[in-house]
Amino acid sequence: MPMSGCNLIIIGGEGDIAFRKLYPALCSLENENLLADDIRIVGFGRGRFDEDSFAKEVLRWIEASEYTGAISEEVISRYMSRMQHFNGDATNPDSFRQLMAQLPDQETVFYLSTPPSIFPPVCHAIDQAEIVRPETRVVVEKPLGESLASFQEIDGLIKSVFA
Repeated sequence: MPMSGCNLIIIGGEGDIAFRKLYPALCSLENENLLADDIRIVGFGRGRFDEDSFAKEVLRWIEASEYTGAISEEVISRYMSRMQHFNGDATNPDSFRQLMAQLPDQETVFYLSTPPSIFPPVCHAIDQAEIVRPETRVVVEKPLGESLASFQEIDGLIKSVFA
């Protein structure tokens, strides 16, 4: 059963992990009909790509991935229609306000595909943009911190923004 629609915003969406792992894995979910019809997937980056070159790079990695090598062009086309690229500064609340103005008003998931060292400024910017609701979620993919103390600091900040 597909999950309900949401805006999936991948912070660090121009990075290696996003291209190599996240976009192909999401395309694989599309192939299994596990993405809701109204999900939007946004690659939030710092400006290395424009919309067209971003789409070409996503396609290149989908075609090269072991997850998605045999997926039909129809599925890939459907998946790519969900994709959007956004250039901005993930530590600036104005970037988040601009992005959210372009997206449907639905649940939002922020996927932090960034080094843990910038989790705090990204979370602060999201908080200052006043776009967090009770249903807003955050996903972090890396171990938090380098010690118990740094873990507790980062974990506490994330929990202070995302209840």
